[in-house]
Amino acid sequence: MRIGVQGPDGALGRAVMARVAASGDQAVAQRRDVDVDVDVLVRAAPVAAWTTPTDAPTIAPAVRQSTLPGAPADIAAAGWWGGLGTLLADVALQEASDPLQVHVAYGCLGNRRVYANASPTLRQELVRLATDEATARVRGQEVAEPLGEGRRLAWFPAPVGPAHAVAVGGLEHLAPLVVPTVRTWLAAGSMGAELLQAVGRLDPHRGIGAWLDRRAVAGAGTGDTGEVRWAVVVEVLDGQGEIVRAWANGTDPVAAAADLLVLGARRLANGTRPLPSGTVLDLGPSVQLLDGLADLRTLRWSVSRPQASRR
Repeated sequence: MRIGVQGPDGALGRAVMARVAASGDQAVAQRRDVDVDVDVLVRAAPVAAWTTPTDAPTIAPAVRQSTLPGAPADIAAAGWWGGLGTLLADVALQEASDPLQVHVAYGCLGNRRVYANASPTLRQELVRLATDEATARVRGQEVAEPLGEGRRLAWFPAPVGPAHAVAVGGLEHLAPLVVPTVRTWLAAGSMGAELLQAVGRLDPHRGIGAWLDRRAVAGAGTGDTGEVRWAVVVEVLDGQGEIVRAWANGTDPVAAAADLLVLGARRLANGTRPLPSGTVLDLGPSVQLLDGLADLRTLRWSVSRPQASRR
């Protein structure tokens, strides 16, 4: 199988190239024009001109079947944010009756190191998600999600553990999840939450962008993300006051993103055809995708049955 990789020189692109080569398939670097002589294309550093069917940010895995004759299907992402949360939310919703709210929380022990090694595309998307363009779904409506304005206590598996979480612009609400409210959260200590909220009140673009870039410089030289622990937890609250929780955790968020991209690329090359949503849910049953990542030892994951809420 020939898998084209656009953006092969970034951290995510290098990880994708390595995984394709290790599996015995042929990785074809795409630095300029798209080579139609491939079975599928992975956009590890999406170009600005490429948009998904739903205009979803390219930081999350987005899937498209090209309308050009002979052109391959492609899957795009700049980072790990969005894709795993969407898969876990889909699994948790299948266990809930009359779901009302979905809360997706991300935790990472080493945020500075992850950002310091981020590609320019990923940094641009992080700034976008932290500005007034960030949104969530609340009671069926897409609304603005000011950085750090919302707070909640989020449960994470070890070693992250329970943590304060702040509201951030998410991507999961762009997927076809049938539930009125979908919000995204980021783990942060109490002081970190106050700092994020203060940063959110700065000039939406210049202030936040400068702050993130300073953190990247401060974290430069810390090495790759190979030892960075991460976790994603989804909680679904239903009409009976019960909670269904699905979670995943692992080491190295860049590796997790690369494995998800390659797994999705193989499904596309083997005949899976994207649906109109253009999201990771088009790649097949979420349980199969998560199990596939678990088989690669990318992550561990689980889902709980409904339990009474203590809130």
